[in-house]
Amino acid sequence: MGMQHNSGTERRILFSVWDDGKGSIVDLVEKNDNAIAEGFGGEGTGAHAYVHYNWTTEETVFFRVIADVDESRGGSTFTGYYSTDLGNTWELVASFFAQKQPIWLRYPYDFLENFGSYQSAIREGFYGNYSITDTDDNTYKIDSTYFIRTKLLKPTDLWKQKIVGGPGNEIYMRIDGTKEQGIYRPPSNPPTQIA
Repeated sequence: MGMQHNSGTERRILFSVWDDGKGSIVDLVEKNDNAIAEGFGGEGTGAHAYVHYNWTTEETVFFRVIADVDESRGGSTFTGYYSTDLGNTWELVASFFAQKQPIWLRYPYDFLENFGSYQSAIREGFYGNYSITDTDDNTYKIDSTYFIRTKLLKPTDLWKQKIVGGPGNEIYMRIDGTKEQGIYRPPSNPPTQIA
């Protein structure tokens, strides 16, 4: 679940569900009237849906993912929402049923990627305010995360991750651009887990 900058003018909110890699199917259950839903391949297979939303730099966007395991059907329904008003209202992106995957949400992580070859422009963002609610309606704050990022094209490519504090104990991550760009300048490339 996340946001994308697809071209000079196109921006999206995207929700993806992967199949199990062993022939299972991911079926669309419901989608936002403005969402485009389709299968995908290339880096695994599954289904995703996206809505065009012209998010702007420094805008805060919240994401919510709900998992509902259905043991009798041998799978799970995963539903993705986004909010642009600090979580006061939520917009559905889509809901998918993942066959042969009766699993709850697990292994949350953050990522920042650039699949193009244009690496002179910086990409940076803040991540935070994580919580998870269990089936008994208990909510827990998540206090550590894993980062993944696009594979560097060369060892000198720049990226940085750091805990910056604030009310949500935000984490900053950046890739690409020059060393002089960005809110926090990268002295060196850090490890991939921040706790």
